[in-house]
Amino acid sequence: MRWVWGKAGKGDIPHPLICHMIDTAHVALRLLEAGLPGSFGGRLSRGVEEPAAKLAIAFVAGAHDIGKCSCWQMKRDDLLPTEAPSRIPQALWESLKGKVPHGLMTDVHLRGWLVERFGLAPDTADLLATAAGGHHGEFFNEGRRNLLKNTTGDGVVLGGADWAQLRDRLLGELAERLGVDDTSLSAWKPDVPDAVLLTGLTAVSDWIASDERRFPYVGAEVDLDDYMRASKKRAEEAIDALGWARWRPARRAFPDLLPKNARPRAAQRTVMEMADEGMFDEPGIVIVEDAMGGGKTEIAQYAVAEWTRRLGLSGFFFALPTQATSNQMLDRLQTFLGLHSASDALLHLVHGAAGLNDEFLKLLAQDDPRVRAQINPSSVHAQEGPKAAGNTGVDVTASRWFTARWRGLLAPCGVGTVDQILRAGLRIRHNAVLHFGLSGKVVVIDEVHAYDLYMSTILDRVLEWLGRQGVPVVLLSATLPSRRRLELMRAWQRGAGREALPPAESEEPDKAPYPLVSWGTATTSSFRQPDPPQDSSVVLDFSHAYDSDKELARWLATVTADGGCVAVIRNTVGRAQSLYKALRAAGVRKRDLILFHARFPHARRHELERQVLRLFGKKGRRPKKKIVIATQVVEQSLDIDFDLMITDHAPVDLLLQRAGRLHRHDRAPEARHGFVAPRIVVTGVSGVDPVGFPTGSTMIYGSRLLIASWYALKNLREKGRAEINLPGDIRTLTEEVYGGDPPPNLRPADVDAYAVAVEEEESKRDVEELLAGNRCVPGPDGDKLHLMTELAENEEKDSQVTRLGMPSVNIVLLEEVSEGVVRPVTGGDAFSLNKSPNRKLEQALIQSSLSVSTPVAFARELFDREPCSAWRWTSWLRDHRALVLKGGRAQIGSYEVTYDEILGLQATGAAKAPS
Repeated sequence: MRWVWGKAGKGDIPHPLICHMIDTAHVALRLLEAGLPGSFGGRLSRGVEEPAAKLAIAFVAGAHDIGKCSCWQMKRDDLLPTEAPSRIPQALWESLKGKVPHGLMTDVHLRGWLVERFGLAPDTADLLATAAGGHHGEFFNEGRRNLLKNTTGDGVVLGGADWAQLRDRLLGELAERLGVDDTSLSAWKPDVPDAVLLTGLTAVSDWIASDERRFPYVGAEVDLDDYMRASKKRAEEAIDALGWARWRPARRAFPDLLPKNARPRAAQRTVMEMADEGMFDEPGIVIVEDAMGGGKTEIAQYAVAEWTRRLGLSGFFFALPTQATSNQMLDRLQTFLGLHSASDALLHLVHGAAGLNDEFLKLLAQDDPRVRAQINPSSVHAQEGPKAAGNTGVDVTASRWFTARWRGLLAPCGVGTVDQILRAGLRIRHNAVLHFGLSGKVVVIDEVHAYDLYMSTILDRVLEWLGRQGVPVVLLSATLPSRRRLELMRAWQRGAGREALPPAESEEPDKAPYPLVSWGTATTSSFRQPDPPQDSSVVLDFSHAYDSDKELARWLATVTADGGCVAVIRNTVGRAQSLYKALRAAGVRKRDLILFHARFPHARRHELERQVLRLFGKKGRRPKKKIVIATQVVEQSLDIDFDLMITDHAPVDLLLQRAGRLHRHDRAPEARHGFVAPRIVVTGVSGVDPVGFPTGSTMIYGSRLLIASWYALKNLREKGRAEINLPGDIRTLTEEVYGGDPPPNLRPADVDAYAVAVEEEESKRDVEELLAGNRCVPGPDGDKLHLMTELAENEEKDSQVTRLGMPSVNIVLLEEVSEGVVRPVTGGDAFSLNKSPNRKLEQALIQSSLSVSTPVAFARELFDREPCSAWRWTSWLRDHRALVLKGGRAQIGSYEVTYDEILGLQATGAAKAPS
């Protein structure tokens, strides 16, 4: 039976199926021993005692490809020996092979075999067989299985009794060589969440065992006794080569995480006290609400270290709202791991543009899969950085293997956009791998208030699954509505088995304590209010609310004549570009301006991002004068500091977040160039009676939130307040806007407008909730594994997105050199559009790419164009359109398109649309 191949390749020497099954089982065993938490095997094999538990898991992983022992062998008809069982007519095989993947054949055969051989209950055998059969990312339903059970399918495709006997012999051989005890597994009682994790482990083990460089093909004459020993050693070497090992945090006190001579703040002291009381002795959810710049990140770092150390977990994943915030957190986590690890650590950046991040690229070698980037504590935060005492001197590394699709969450330590964990809540291929990647880690989600109903619905479902799988979670926010906090807490606890809501802190949400640390487990809930910090006041200035760009630019030019670092946040790219032009017309020098938004190619956007962090970060080389005109890319999580803030009107929680970038770092008064008091100037109001806002702002945020936020601030002014007190006003303002009641004292002219806005918001929420409900995986209490990947009726595969918004299209900006020859606008060699790119060119094209969603009609014009045919075989570029400029210009439909590295991409045309 060794002639039954498992891996055939293109050569004459195949890899026997039994060998590939053994390889996969050994990889699974090695992961269970070295890369995963010690509790992982027990969770998946509940009811089975060690050492049989790990062997049982490894057996199911190894059995994943048993379906290949069938007419599937006809894929390499030339390798079949004369003694092979009967084949089917070639025409019939051609008509059926696309409908009967080998995973489906595994699913069908394995369930009966598990019952007969191991005495498993039929429902347990069905679940395990479905898990093994789903290793290519899709679970099969009864309808698909019935294809193999009808006369044609069962009698022909599976091959009848001869092939069935071969499959039974192969499974028996695998069980015998692994030492699986037939009598010890009858009590195995996995549930659907266990089966999902088992599928993830199986898929990943299969990927690693399929690497011919690590597991060379040996042919049908192999001696299986020798091969067992060789396979085990190769599995150990393969895992070790990836650097896949549990993260081991060093034992540290909380103060060691802080800058030199810094003392723990109130919320940090509260978490330290709760830790002493057992907060981190079992899985749970912790929600930290504290003001911007209050030290929430250090709390999260302390939490991941304590939970990992006390529970024997394998690492963590930090999820942030944007690529920019993820990039900055990578730097902080690299320092954290270098100073607070007891052994080398593997750290990965996980988002669509991670390959363009300079710091991450330093962790990746071009020819060596692991490049060691030694953290030098003496050079990190030279004066105010984390204490270097007790430095572990470890290496923080990255492995290129984890950069491939689906693999980012598998790295022991990671940071990326929140989209990475939201995908685990969608019915997409390989979501089992995503669940597997999150299991055994601590998950941190920053700015958890920043998500709309669609994203929040998916997040709640993910939290349910994390609760069921015992994954500890830390949620961070400065502006989280009380109702939302309870929803998040309940979602995790519901998954963990607790149905009762956590107790409400107060019958009046706006009276709930702030700051606040909430803590929930499978059995308990508690909350504690840290000592409230002293309020700091931010002057609230509406004197320029109705200014045109020209008026605002003149005023800005005047107030910054003697210097100052100013941030201007506009709600749309078009408004940011327009103000930049107005400032230049007002006489502000180009060198005193930075325009930073999302309509730059990746390389240029990353360059701008690093420049902003370099100038305005805590240890930045702060210029005497600089005006940064930006969109929401600088709104949250970035540790940057400005003297003056001008912002378009936005929902009140976002205005508070934006205010958090004001006077964030301690600086001498003279360094503020006259801007002694923090001051936020609100602009972007287009109407008075009734109140109105630019179309772009209402499209992004909705009219109700904008009106309610306007009245929340207006009420402060009517009380004689000319400032916002932080953090004192955060809870009151947030609840006033998000609590559900209409603003008090609505002016008659705004009553009808607000009523219409409420109807529009409710309609939008209904759509978002419906879409999210259709696209979410079932809850962890379900009993149908196939529903994890089976799309709901009327849903299409391309609709499985983590964020809703205006449709976007991916483009690559190119400059024409000559007829048919172009060059990326961000630099690189000239090439022909008709030629498939090599790896170097592909990287250059990615750097010159961006996503466009506005103006809407312009994005539609681009979408209607076909993707570049020469890029169809590249994984990164296959859906990208080429936008070729001549002299920096192009005509796309009715739009004139221009690009330069200062303003970015611009599209102007007769058809006016928010931009």
